[in-house]
Amino acid sequence: MKKKLNVILIIAVAVLWGTVIYKYVSQYFAKGIAVYESHQPVSEKVATWQKDTFEIMPLKRDPFLNVAYAAPHQVHRQSNVRIKTRQKPAPVHVDFPQLNYFGYLKSKDKSGELVLLKVNNKLTKLHVGESLDGLKIVKIYKDSVKVSFNGEIRGIKKN
Repeated sequence: MKKKLNVILIIAVAVLWGTVIYKYVSQYFAKGIAVYESHQPVSEKVATWQKDTFEIMPLKRDPFLNVAYAAPHQVHRQSNVRIKTRQKPAPVHVDFPQLNYFGYLKSKDKSGELVLLKVNNKLTKLHVGESLDGLKIVKIYKDSVKVSFNGEIRGIKKN
């Protein structure tokens, strides 16, 4: 019984595969198919669709919750957002300090000269190139000294 069933199944599978192969191969060996060409102009109309425009109205009732809404009203909100712009701070003009030059001291080992200055009524001692509150000693002479303050250079004479 098993042998008969196997034989029948094998024959059925062979027939199925045969028809599939026949249909695939027959399209390449087909004869007698004539192709007729028409020399008349063909006018095909292209179907065009008109857009349907409509206005969507707001819902008066929620279909899922079965809740009715009141008529919508327009809410005009004023924005509380303030745009902060960075403003450049106005340049602060600082006046040149009041200076009095009393002279300089030379050291024996020539490590540097020490200048005696009175800046805004305070006595200070500064070396060349040293700065105090933006006031910098540029060069020392016997009778004067060159100082710079905020990019401005001035010469101060000895009192």
